Amino acid sequence: MTFNEHTNDTIVNVNGVAADANKPLEIDGVEYWQILPGFPPINLQSFDLVFTDEGPNIVLKALVINPTVLSVPLPDSSISLQLEDSYLATTNIKGFNLTRGLNSLDLNIQITFDPNKIVDPNQLSNSISKAVGKLLGAGPSNEEIKLNVIGPVKLKDVDFVENVTENLSLTLPINEIIKKFIRF
Repeated sequence: MTFNEHTNDTIVNVNGVAADANKPLEIDGVEYWQILPGFPPINLQSFDLVFTDEGPNIVLKALVINPTVLSVPLPDSSISLQLEDSYLATTNIKGFNLTRGLNSLDLNIQITFDPNKIVDPNQLSNSISKAVGKLLGAGPSNEEIKLNVIGPVKLKDVDFVENVTENLSLTLPINEIIKKFIRF
């Protein structure tokens, strides 16, 4: 499977067959969706959300096509999220293995809130309010939601990653995902 190089293109090429990424791609009778151009198509099989006192737990089951030659074992991981330049939450992801070709993934994500990372008691609610305001068009029309992965990233039994990602701030393509799935 290959993808066009231009990020604004919506055409994917799967085994020589061109398909529009805004429509489902059918492979062996299963529909796959491409969330973002350049990312592999997925088939979402289930999405469960459970709220606990510690925070929400998300269990996602999906079929994912890995078009690369890489097999990537991801150990249990922990990353923090930043919304509108303020700490939002820490996500703990149970490890999984991504191999070449078709993968059945069971992603278990636990989201927790670390009060030690919140500087001001109103910080979280203000950040959420600002993001929702942007989503609903309450701010200037050209403002986009800011959602970042921030360091340190922690991988079980891979200690050096925490040191090299201490100052990480990686902007996530949340605006592109919103534009693809939410049309006002």
